[in-house]
Amino acid sequence: MEHLSTVTLLANRILVSISGRATSTPIQTIKKWGKETPGLWEHELDSNPLSSSEISRAITVALRYLEYHSHIIIDWENGHVHPNRAEWFLDWNLEENEEIHSWHLTGVRPGIIPDELQTEEILVEDDRELRNIRTCKVVIKLPDLIQASGDLPDWIDAVVPSDSVPAAWRLISSLSENAAEELFQELEGEITEVNEVKSEFTSGQFFDVGYGRYIDFSSLCERHNREIEDFKDLWIMRRRFEERSRSYVLSLRRLTEITEDFIKFDNIDIKKDSRNWIQYKILADEIDSFVFEPDQNQVSHLITLELPMAIRRALVATSGLEPEKILRDSRYWHRYQNIHALLAITMAGMLSVGMTDMFPGGLNNDS
Repeated sequence: MEHLSTVTLLANRILVSISGRATSTPIQTIKKWGKETPGLWEHELDSNPLSSSEISRAITVALRYLEYHSHIIIDWENGHVHPNRAEWFLDWNLEENEEIHSWHLTGVRPGIIPDELQTEEILVEDDRELRNIRTCKVVIKLPDLIQASGDLPDWIDAVVPSDSVPAAWRLISSLSENAAEELFQELEGEITEVNEVKSEFTSGQFFDVGYGRYIDFSSLCERHNREIEDFKDLWIMRRRFEERSRSYVLSLRRLTEITEDFIKFDNIDIKKDSRNWIQYKILADEIDSFVFEPDQNQVSHLITLELPMAIRRALVATSGLEPEKILRDSRYWHRYQNIHALLAITMAGMLSVGMTDMFPGGLNNDS
């Protein structure tokens, strides 16, 4: 196998550039920096091997991770990035199963980190979207994790939230205990009945949790050893590219009646920000549960089923680190460290999935 060169995108410098501006920064401006500013990249080549579209994709992924870690606030709809002020957030840090206070610094980073604070480099080396870049291996360097255990030093003058509730719990408490279920019930009120010819119904692409991507209907049937009749009364998620809007349109479909030439089905149009919640809800009976390892305080989920942003941000806020990619029973999972059991249970309930302490096949050791 040919060895690919490594190119590192310094997202920590993007954060510094954004924070130094008095107003919000257009995403297109940041992508222009990526194409025109060599200092945002590290590599051993004569020039950046990434194409313009690949640079744009890498910048988008980097912004998404900066947002997950609460360094910035992004208005994706209008394409603007807002700096987030420096704040110390209280979260759990579990050492030898003993809870101690742990403070994480988010937002703007100081230029020099005092020795009294703990720092840890954060690299994103395996992201699904980055793997689609074939010319080289792209790594994203995020701002270092800055942490203080116990009480904050007296000399720290960054803003500390007035309440003592951990950041993850503040985020989770803003959501409903049954968020996925309630969202689905709300969408059920928007059902429309549609009658189409079979060829029209099976056009487009349908989500398959095994692959973690959308595939054509014939491949979906083949992978699950099903005929079209076997999908009756089941919700499936479909996307189709619309030329007029130059974007994908997402919908839920449930077959209700099948004749020789036509298919009658219930249809619900869904927005992109609802997609991940709904995927967990409609696949709750088919997917493996959350896995919580109480001896390690770690929670894992299938890598092919992306978490809603709020859930992922809460996990990242508690852990302070990006998730590990692990292999269990021939399937890949994302595993988060330092997660409190009650937080894991609450999140599983929000997503309408169960939780177990054992991976499929009984494999809880590193593979």
